[in-house]
Amino acid sequence: LSLPIITRLLSPAEYGIMSVFISLTSIFNIIFIMALSSAISINFVKHPKNHAEYLFSNMVFLFISNMAFLILVALLESVISSSLHIPRYIIFLTGITAAANVFFTVQLSLYEIRSQSRKYSIAYGSKNILIILISIAAIAFLQENRHNGWIYTTLVLSILYAVYCFFSLLGECRRVFRIAYVKDALCYSVPLIPHALASYALRFFDQIIINQLVGAAKAGMYAFAYNAGHMMNLIVMAMNRSWYPLFLRFLKKREFSRMNRLANRFAKLVYFAAVGLILLSEEIIMLISPKEYYESSALMPIIVLSYVFMFFYLLYSGAQFYTGKTGLISLSTALAALLNIALNYMFIPIFGYAAAAWTTLFSYMMLFVFHYFSSRFVLRYETIRLGSFLPDFACVLLVFVIALVMGALPLGAPAKILVKLGLIAGAGVFLFSRQLRHMANMMAGRG
Repeated sequence: LSLPIITRLLSPAEYGIMSVFISLTSIFNIIFIMALSSAISINFVKHPKNHAEYLFSNMVFLFISNMAFLILVALLESVISSSLHIPRYIIFLTGITAAANVFFTVQLSLYEIRSQSRKYSIAYGSKNILIILISIAAIAFLQENRHNGWIYTTLVLSILYAVYCFFSLLGECRRVFRIAYVKDALCYSVPLIPHALASYALRFFDQIIINQLVGAAKAGMYAFAYNAGHMMNLIVMAMNRSWYPLFLRFLKKREFSRMNRLANRFAKLVYFAAVGLILLSEEIIMLISPKEYYESSALMPIIVLSYVFMFFYLLYSGAQFYTGKTGLISLSTALAALLNIALNYMFIPIFGYAAAAWTTLFSYMMLFVFHYFSSRFVLRYETIRLGSFLPDFACVLLVFVIALVMGALPLGAPAKILVKLGLIAGAGVFLFSRQLRHMANMMAGRG
Protein backbone atom coordinates (compact mmCIF):
# COMPACT_ATOMS: atom_id res chain seq x y z
CA LEU A 1 0.00 0.00 0.00
CA SER A 2 2.97 2.31 0.43
CA LEU A 3 4.18 1.80 -3.14
CA PRO A 4 2.19 4.70 -4.69
CA ILE A 5 3.88 7.13 -2.27
CA ILE A 6 7.38 5.64 -2.12
CA THR A 7 7.75 5.34 -5.88
CA ARG A 8 6.91 9.02 -6.20
CA LEU A 9 9.52 9.98 -3.61
CA LEU A 10 12.38 7.73 -4.73
CA SER A 11 14.06 7.44 -8.10
CA PRO A 12 14.38 3.90 -9.53
CA ALA A 13 18.07 3.91 -8.48
CA GLU A 14 17.24 4.90 -4.88
CA TYR A 15 14.41 2.38 -4.83
CA GLY A 16 16.88 -0.23 -6.08
CA ILE A 17 19.32 0.44 -3.19
CA MET A 18 16.46 0.27 -0.69
CA SER A 19 15.33 -3.05 -2.19
CA VAL A 20 18.84 -4.50 -2.00
CA PHE A 21 18.97 -3.50 1.70
CA ILE A 22 15.66 -5.32 2.29
CA SER A 23 16.89 -8.37 0.37
CA LEU A 24 20.22 -8.50 2.18
CA THR A 25 18.50 -8.08 5.56
CA SER A 26 16.31 -11.09 4.76
CA ILE A 27 19.39 -13.19 3.94
CA PHE A 28 21.19 -12.07 7.11
CA ASN A 29 18.04 -12.86 9.13
CA ILE A 30 18.32 -16.50 8.06
CA ILE A 31 21.96 -16.73 9.05
CA PHE A 32 21.45 -15.00 12.39
CA ILE A 33 18.41 -17.02 13.50
CA MET A 34 19.68 -20.35 12.08
CA ALA A 35 16.07 -21.60 11.69
CA LEU A 36 15.88 -22.04 15.50
CA SER A 37 12.45 -20.39 15.55
CA SER A 38 11.12 -23.46 13.67
CA ALA A 39 12.75 -25.82 16.16
CA ILE A 40 11.27 -23.88 19.10
CA SER A 41 7.75 -23.91 17.64
CA ILE A 42 7.87 -27.61 16.68
CA ASN A 43 9.14 -28.48 20.18
CA PHE A 44 6.18 -26.53 21.62
CA VAL A 45 3.81 -28.81 19.65
CA LYS A 46 5.58 -32.10 20.39
CA HIS A 47 6.93 -31.50 23.94
CA PRO A 48 5.02 -28.62 25.58
CA LYS A 49 6.15 -29.60 29.10
CA ASN A 50 9.81 -28.66 28.49
CA HIS A 51 9.01 -25.54 26.44
CA ALA A 52 10.03 -23.03 29.14
CA GLU A 53 13.56 -24.45 29.54
CA TYR A 54 13.90 -25.21 25.82
CA LEU A 55 13.05 -21.62 24.92
CA PHE A 56 15.45 -20.11 27.50
CA SER A 57 18.35 -22.33 26.47
CA ASN A 58 17.99 -21.39 22.83
CA MET A 59 17.48 -17.68 23.57
CA VAL A 60 20.83 -17.63 25.41
CA PHE A 61 22.50 -19.40 22.51
CA LEU A 62 20.94 -17.00 19.97
CA PHE A 63 22.12 -13.95 21.90
CA ILE A 64 25.73 -15.19 22.03
CA SER A 65 25.82 -16.39 18.41
CA ASN A 66 24.35 -13.10 17.15
CA MET A 67 27.15 -11.13 18.78
CA ALA A 68 29.65 -13.37 16.98
CA PHE A 69 27.84 -12.90 13.65
CA LEU A 70 27.89 -9.10 14.04
CA ILE A 71 31.66 -9.16 14.57
CA LEU A 72 32.01 -11.29 11.43
CA VAL A 73 29.88 -8.85 9.40
CA ALA A 74 32.07 -5.95 10.56
CA LEU A 75 35.20 -7.80 9.47
CA LEU A 76 33.74 -8.68 6.03
CA GLU A 77 32.03 -5.33 5.45
CA SER A 78 34.31 -4.10 2.65
CA VAL A 79 34.35 -7.48 0.86
CA ILE A 80 30.54 -7.74 0.81
CA SER A 81 30.19 -4.09 -0.22
CA SER A 82 32.52 -4.39 -3.21
CA SER A 83 31.06 -7.68 -4.43
CA LEU A 84 27.41 -6.51 -4.23
CA HIS A 85 28.06 -2.93 -5.46
CA ILE A 86 26.27 -1.25 -2.56
CA PRO A 87 27.55 1.41 -0.09
CA ARG A 88 29.73 -0.01 2.67
CA TYR A 89 27.81 1.53 5.59
CA ILE A 90 24.63 -0.32 4.55
CA ILE A 91 26.29 -3.69 5.24
CA PHE A 92 26.76 -3.18 8.98
CA LEU A 93 23.34 -1.53 9.36
CA THR A 94 21.88 -4.60 7.68
CA GLY A 95 23.68 -6.84 10.20
CA ILE A 96 22.32 -4.91 13.20
CA THR A 97 18.79 -4.95 11.74
CA ALA A 98 18.98 -8.71 11.15
CA ALA A 99 20.23 -9.36 14.70
CA ALA A 100 17.39 -7.25 16.08
CA ASN A 101 14.83 -9.27 14.10
CA VAL A 102 15.81 -12.59 15.69
CA PHE A 103 13.68 -12.47 18.85
CA PHE A 104 10.83 -10.81 16.96
CA THR A 105 10.83 -13.82 14.58
CA VAL A 106 10.82 -16.29 17.49
CA GLN A 107 7.85 -14.48 19.00
CA LEU A 108 5.95 -14.55 15.71
CA SER A 109 6.61 -18.28 15.21
CA LEU A 110 5.10 -19.04 18.63
CA TYR A 111 2.05 -16.89 17.88
CA GLU A 112 1.63 -18.82 14.61
CA ILE A 113 1.94 -22.32 16.05
CA ARG A 114 -0.54 -21.41 18.81
CA SER A 115 -2.98 -20.03 16.21
CA GLN A 116 -2.86 -16.64 17.96
CA SER A 117 -3.62 -14.78 14.74
CA ARG A 118 -4.77 -11.62 16.52
CA LYS A 119 -1.48 -11.22 18.42
CA TYR A 120 0.48 -12.12 15.28
CA SER A 121 -1.35 -9.49 13.24
CA ILE A 122 -0.93 -6.77 15.88
CA ALA A 123 2.82 -7.41 16.29
CA TYR A 124 3.65 -7.84 12.61
CA GLY A 125 1.21 -5.22 11.37
CA SER A 126 2.09 -2.48 13.85
CA LYS A 127 5.82 -2.82 13.17
CA ASN A 128 5.45 -2.61 9.41
CA ILE A 129 2.88 0.20 9.50
CA LEU A 130 5.21 2.26 11.69
CA ILE A 131 8.14 1.54 9.37
CA ILE A 132 6.11 2.71 6.38
CA LEU A 133 4.71 5.87 7.98
CA ILE A 134 7.95 7.06 9.59
CA SER A 135 10.01 6.12 6.52
CA ILE A 136 7.76 8.12 4.21
CA ALA A 137 8.15 11.18 6.45
CA ALA A 138 11.95 10.70 6.60
CA ILE A 139 12.25 10.17 2.82
CA ALA A 140 10.23 13.30 2.13
CA PHE A 141 12.46 15.30 4.50
CA LEU A 142 15.81 14.17 3.02
CA GLN A 143 17.25 15.98 0.02
CA GLU A 144 19.72 13.29 -1.10
CA ASN A 145 20.29 9.59 -0.42
CA ARG A 146 16.61 9.41 0.42
CA HIS A 147 16.70 5.62 0.67
CA ASN A 148 18.43 6.16 4.04
CA GLY A 149 15.05 7.25 5.43
CA TRP A 150 13.80 3.68 5.08
CA ILE A 151 17.05 2.05 6.21
CA TYR A 152 17.45 3.99 9.48
CA THR A 153 13.74 3.78 10.34
CA THR A 154 13.79 0.00 9.88
CA LEU A 155 16.92 -0.25 12.04
CA VAL A 156 15.52 1.76 14.97
CA LEU A 157 12.09 0.10 15.02
CA SER A 158 13.63 -3.37 14.70
CA ILE A 159 15.71 -2.70 17.81
CA LEU A 160 12.69 -1.41 19.78
CA TYR A 161 10.54 -4.41 18.86
CA ALA A 162 13.46 -6.76 19.62
CA VAL A 163 13.73 -5.41 23.17
CA TYR A 164 9.99 -5.86 23.73
CA CYS A 165 9.95 -9.42 22.31
CA PHE A 166 13.05 -10.41 24.27
CA PHE A 167 11.45 -9.57 27.62
CA SER A 168 8.09 -11.00 26.52
CA LEU A 169 9.73 -14.33 25.66
CA LEU A 170 11.77 -14.21 28.85
CA GLY A 171 8.47 -14.04 30.75
CA GLU A 172 7.49 -17.54 29.58
CA CYS A 173 10.94 -19.03 30.23
CA ARG A 174 12.18 -21.12 33.10
CA ARG A 175 15.73 -19.86 33.54
CA VAL A 176 17.52 -23.16 33.32
CA PHE A 177 20.11 -23.57 30.59
CA ARG A 178 20.49 -27.04 29.13
CA ILE A 179 22.99 -27.60 26.34
CA ALA A 180 21.03 -30.72 25.34
CA TYR A 181 18.11 -28.50 24.28
CA VAL A 182 20.40 -26.35 22.15
CA LYS A 183 21.85 -29.46 20.49
CA ASP A 184 18.36 -30.81 19.86
CA ALA A 185 17.25 -27.52 18.28
CA LEU A 186 20.38 -27.32 16.13
CA CYS A 187 19.94 -30.90 14.91
CA TYR A 188 16.49 -29.89 13.68
CA SER A 189 17.31 -26.41 12.44
CA VAL A 190 20.79 -26.57 10.89
CA PRO A 191 19.63 -28.71 7.95
CA LEU A 192 16.90 -26.09 7.43
CA ILE A 193 19.37 -23.21 6.96
CA PRO A 194 20.08 -24.07 3.30
CA HIS A 195 16.31 -24.28 2.78
CA ALA A 196 15.75 -20.85 4.30
CA LEU A 197 18.66 -19.32 2.39
CA ALA A 198 17.52 -20.92 -0.82
CA SER A 199 13.94 -19.70 -0.27
CA TYR A 200 15.15 -16.12 0.05
CA ALA A 201 17.52 -16.58 -2.85
CA LEU A 202 14.50 -17.53 -4.94
CA ARG A 203 12.61 -14.45 -3.78
CA PHE A 204 15.29 -11.78 -3.47
CA PHE A 205 18.67 -12.73 -4.90
CA ASP A 206 17.63 -11.88 -8.44
CA GLN A 207 17.39 -8.23 -7.34
CA ILE A 208 20.99 -8.37 -6.13
CA ILE A 209 22.09 -10.01 -9.41
CA ILE A 210 20.27 -7.36 -11.47
CA ASN A 211 21.98 -4.64 -9.42
CA GLN A 212 25.33 -6.31 -10.14
CA LEU A 213 24.80 -6.84 -13.87
CA VAL A 214 22.65 -3.96 -15.12
CA GLY A 215 22.61 -1.37 -12.31
CA ALA A 216 20.47 -0.04 -9.45
CA ALA A 217 17.87 1.60 -11.72
CA LYS A 218 16.88 -1.72 -13.35
CA ALA A 219 17.02 -3.42 -9.95
CA GLY A 220 14.54 -0.79 -8.78
CA MET A 221 12.24 -1.48 -11.74
CA TYR A 222 12.28 -5.21 -11.10
CA ALA A 223 11.90 -4.79 -7.33
CA PHE A 224 8.87 -2.57 -7.91
CA ALA A 225 7.18 -5.20 -10.13
CA TYR A 226 8.04 -7.85 -7.56
CA ASN A 227 6.62 -5.77 -4.71
CA ALA A 228 3.44 -5.10 -6.68
CA GLY A 229 3.14 -8.86 -7.25
CA HIS A 230 3.85 -9.31 -3.53
CA MET A 231 0.11 -8.84 -2.98
CA MET A 232 -0.20 -12.45 -4.15
CA ASN A 233 2.46 -13.52 -1.66
CA LEU A 234 0.47 -11.92 1.16
CA ILE A 235 -2.53 -14.07 0.23
CA VAL A 236 -0.45 -17.24 -0.13
CA MET A 237 1.37 -16.76 3.18
CA ALA A 238 -1.86 -15.86 5.02
CA MET A 239 -3.38 -19.08 3.70
CA ASN A 240 -0.28 -21.05 4.69
CA ARG A 241 -0.21 -19.66 8.22
CA SER A 242 -3.85 -20.67 8.60
CA TRP A 243 -3.28 -24.02 6.89
CA TYR A 244 -0.20 -25.26 8.78
CA PRO A 245 -1.66 -25.60 12.33
CA LEU A 246 -4.77 -27.29 10.86
CA PHE A 247 -2.59 -29.56 8.72
CA LEU A 248 -0.68 -30.71 11.83
CA ARG A 249 -3.95 -31.54 13.61
CA PHE A 250 -5.32 -33.48 10.64
CA LEU A 251 -1.99 -35.29 10.25
CA LYS A 252 -1.86 -36.37 13.89
CA LYS A 253 -5.47 -37.64 13.71
CA ARG A 254 -4.95 -39.07 10.19
CA GLU A 255 -7.99 -37.19 8.90
CA PHE A 256 -6.78 -37.11 5.30
CA SER A 257 -10.16 -36.59 3.64
CA ARG A 258 -10.74 -33.42 5.66
CA MET A 259 -7.22 -32.30 4.82
CA ASN A 260 -7.84 -32.69 1.09
CA ARG A 261 -11.18 -30.87 1.22
CA LEU A 262 -9.49 -27.98 3.00
CA ALA A 263 -6.64 -27.94 0.46
CA ASN A 264 -9.24 -27.69 -2.31
CA ARG A 265 -10.98 -24.73 -0.66
CA PHE A 266 -7.76 -22.89 0.03
CA ALA A 267 -6.61 -23.48 -3.55
CA LYS A 268 -9.80 -22.02 -5.01
CA LEU A 269 -9.29 -18.80 -3.04
CA VAL A 270 -5.64 -18.59 -4.15
CA TYR A 271 -6.63 -19.18 -7.79
CA PHE A 272 -9.32 -16.51 -7.76
CA ALA A 273 -6.93 -13.96 -6.26
CA ALA A 274 -4.29 -14.89 -8.87
CA VAL A 275 -6.79 -14.46 -11.73
CA GLY A 276 -7.72 -10.97 -10.52
CA LEU A 277 -4.12 -9.84 -10.04
CA ILE A 278 -2.93 -11.29 -13.36
CA LEU A 279 -5.68 -9.62 -15.36
CA LEU A 280 -5.53 -6.26 -13.57
CA SER A 281 -1.74 -6.04 -13.24
CA GLU A 282 -1.40 -3.24 -15.79
CA GLU A 283 -4.10 -1.15 -14.11
CA ILE A 284 -2.62 -1.80 -10.65
CA ILE A 285 0.85 -0.67 -11.76
CA MET A 286 -0.59 2.49 -13.37
CA LEU A 287 -2.60 3.24 -10.23
CA ILE A 288 0.24 2.89 -7.74
CA SER A 289 3.25 4.30 -9.59
CA PRO A 290 4.48 7.19 -11.75
CA LYS A 291 5.23 6.68 -15.45
CA GLU A 292 8.87 5.78 -14.85
CA TYR A 293 7.72 2.40 -13.50
CA TYR A 294 5.03 1.51 -16.08
CA GLU A 295 7.26 -0.78 -18.14
CA SER A 296 7.44 -3.21 -15.20
CA SER A 297 3.71 -4.06 -15.53
CA ALA A 298 4.52 -6.85 -18.01
CA LEU A 299 6.39 -8.72 -15.25
CA MET A 300 3.63 -8.74 -12.65
CA PRO A 301 1.53 -11.63 -14.13
CA ILE A 302 4.65 -13.83 -14.23
CA ILE A 303 5.44 -13.00 -10.61
CA VAL A 304 1.85 -13.69 -9.51
CA LEU A 305 1.94 -17.12 -11.20
CA SER A 306 5.24 -17.85 -9.41
CA TYR A 307 3.51 -17.36 -6.06
CA VAL A 308 0.80 -19.87 -7.04
CA PHE A 309 3.53 -22.51 -7.43
CA MET A 310 4.90 -21.37 -4.09
CA PHE A 311 1.48 -22.18 -2.60
CA PHE A 312 1.69 -25.68 -4.14
CA TYR A 313 5.08 -26.42 -2.61
CA LEU A 314 3.97 -25.15 0.83
CA LEU A 315 1.11 -27.67 0.79
CA TYR A 316 3.63 -30.50 0.57
CA SER A 317 6.44 -29.16 2.74
CA GLY A 318 4.36 -29.49 5.93
CA ALA A 319 4.82 -33.25 6.12
CA GLN A 320 8.58 -32.86 5.82
CA PHE A 321 8.67 -30.30 8.64
CA TYR A 322 6.54 -32.52 10.87
CA THR A 323 8.66 -35.64 10.33
CA GLY A 324 11.86 -33.70 11.00
CA LYS A 325 13.30 -34.57 7.58
CA THR A 326 14.64 -31.04 7.27
CA GLY A 327 17.66 -32.08 5.20
CA LEU A 328 15.27 -33.26 2.50
CA ILE A 329 13.51 -29.88 2.54
CA SER A 330 16.83 -28.07 2.18
CA LEU A 331 17.95 -30.27 -0.68
CA SER A 332 14.80 -29.56 -2.71
CA THR A 333 14.87 -25.82 -2.07
CA ALA A 334 18.62 -25.52 -2.62
CA LEU A 335 18.35 -27.23 -6.01
CA ALA A 336 15.65 -24.78 -7.08
CA ALA A 337 17.63 -21.78 -5.80
CA LEU A 338 20.86 -22.83 -7.50
CA LEU A 339 18.90 -23.32 -10.71
CA ASN A 340 17.43 -19.83 -10.34
CA ILE A 341 20.82 -18.17 -9.72
CA ALA A 342 22.44 -19.99 -12.65
CA LEU A 343 19.59 -19.07 -15.01
CA ASN A 344 19.70 -15.44 -13.89
CA TYR A 345 23.42 -15.11 -14.59
CA MET A 346 22.87 -16.85 -17.92
CA PHE A 347 19.84 -14.92 -19.26
CA ILE A 348 19.86 -11.43 -17.66
CA PRO A 349 22.90 -10.29 -19.71
CA ILE A 350 21.12 -11.52 -22.88
CA PHE A 351 17.46 -10.57 -22.34
CA GLY A 352 17.72 -7.88 -19.64
CA TYR A 353 16.20 -7.70 -16.18
CA ALA A 354 12.83 -9.08 -17.37
CA ALA A 355 14.42 -12.53 -17.70
CA ALA A 356 14.58 -12.73 -13.89
CA ALA A 357 10.78 -13.01 -13.67
CA TRP A 358 10.69 -16.02 -16.03
CA THR A 359 13.61 -17.75 -14.32
CA THR A 360 11.87 -17.28 -10.96
CA LEU A 361 8.64 -18.78 -12.33
CA PHE A 362 10.48 -21.81 -13.69
CA SER A 363 12.41 -22.25 -10.42
CA TYR A 364 9.19 -22.21 -8.35
CA MET A 365 7.69 -24.80 -10.69
CA MET A 366 10.69 -27.03 -10.08
CA LEU A 367 10.52 -26.33 -6.33
CA PHE A 368 6.97 -27.68 -6.28
CA VAL A 369 8.02 -30.74 -8.29
CA PHE A 370 10.96 -31.45 -5.96
CA HIS A 371 8.84 -31.15 -2.80
CA TYR A 372 6.03 -33.24 -4.27
CA PHE A 373 8.34 -36.12 -5.16
CA SER A 374 10.11 -35.87 -1.80
CA SER A 375 6.84 -36.08 0.10
CA ARG A 376 5.17 -38.65 -2.15
CA PHE A 377 7.97 -41.05 -3.04
CA VAL A 378 10.71 -40.56 -0.42
CA LEU A 379 8.67 -40.02 2.76
CA ARG A 380 5.74 -42.06 1.41
CA TYR A 381 3.25 -39.44 2.60
CA GLU A 382 0.10 -39.58 0.48
CA THR A 383 -1.61 -36.92 2.54
CA ILE A 384 -2.57 -34.44 -0.19
CA ARG A 385 -3.72 -35.68 -3.59
CA LEU A 386 -2.90 -33.65 -6.69
CA GLY A 387 -6.49 -34.17 -7.77
CA SER A 388 -7.75 -32.21 -4.78
CA PHE A 389 -6.36 -28.90 -6.02
CA LEU A 390 -4.63 -29.18 -9.41
CA PRO A 391 -7.55 -29.48 -11.92
CA ASP A 392 -8.86 -25.99 -11.14
CA PHE A 393 -5.38 -24.61 -11.83
CA ALA A 394 -6.18 -24.88 -15.56
CA CYS A 395 -8.35 -21.78 -15.09
CA VAL A 396 -5.34 -19.76 -13.88
CA LEU A 397 -3.13 -20.97 -16.73
CA LEU A 398 -5.77 -20.07 -19.32
CA VAL A 399 -6.16 -16.57 -17.86
CA PHE A 400 -2.35 -16.16 -17.76
CA VAL A 401 -2.06 -16.93 -21.49
CA ILE A 402 -4.99 -14.60 -22.30
CA ALA A 403 -3.35 -11.79 -20.29
CA LEU A 404 -0.08 -12.17 -22.22
CA VAL A 405 -1.91 -12.15 -25.58
CA MET A 406 -4.13 -9.24 -24.57
CA GLY A 407 -1.09 -7.07 -23.88
CA ALA A 408 -0.22 -7.23 -27.59
CA LEU A 409 -3.74 -6.52 -28.88
CA PRO A 410 -4.71 -2.97 -29.96
CA LEU A 411 -7.66 -2.70 -27.57
CA GLY A 412 -8.73 0.57 -25.99
CA ALA A 413 -8.67 0.94 -22.21
CA PRO A 414 -12.50 0.69 -21.70
CA ALA A 415 -12.72 -2.45 -23.86
CA LYS A 416 -9.79 -4.05 -22.01
CA ILE A 417 -11.37 -3.37 -18.62
CA LEU A 418 -14.72 -4.87 -19.70
CA VAL A 419 -13.04 -8.01 -21.06
CA LYS A 420 -10.93 -8.39 -17.91
CA LEU A 421 -13.89 -7.96 -15.56
CA GLY A 422 -15.82 -10.50 -17.63
CA LEU A 423 -12.97 -12.99 -17.35
CA ILE A 424 -12.72 -12.47 -13.58
CA ALA A 425 -16.46 -13.05 -13.22
CA GLY A 426 -16.26 -16.16 -15.42
CA ALA A 427 -13.35 -17.53 -13.37
CA GLY A 428 -15.34 -16.92 -10.16
CA VAL A 429 -18.32 -18.87 -11.52
CA PHE A 430 -16.03 -21.72 -12.66
CA LEU A 431 -14.15 -21.98 -9.36
CA PHE A 432 -17.10 -21.54 -7.01
CA SER A 433 -19.91 -23.11 -9.07
CA ARG A 434 -20.65 -25.68 -6.37
CA GLN A 435 -20.89 -23.03 -3.67
CA LEU A 436 -23.02 -20.81 -5.90
CA ARG A 437 -25.42 -23.68 -6.62
CA HIS A 438 -25.62 -24.40 -2.90
CA MET A 439 -26.45 -20.74 -2.18
CA ALA A 440 -29.07 -20.72 -4.97
CA ASN A 441 -30.70 -23.86 -3.55
CA MET A 442 -30.77 -22.36 -0.07
CA MET A 443 -32.37 -19.17 -1.38
CA ALA A 444 -34.93 -21.17 -3.38
CA GLY A 445 -35.70 -23.31 -0.33
CA ARG A 446 -36.46 -20.18 1.67
CA GLY A 447 -38.89 -19.07 -1.04
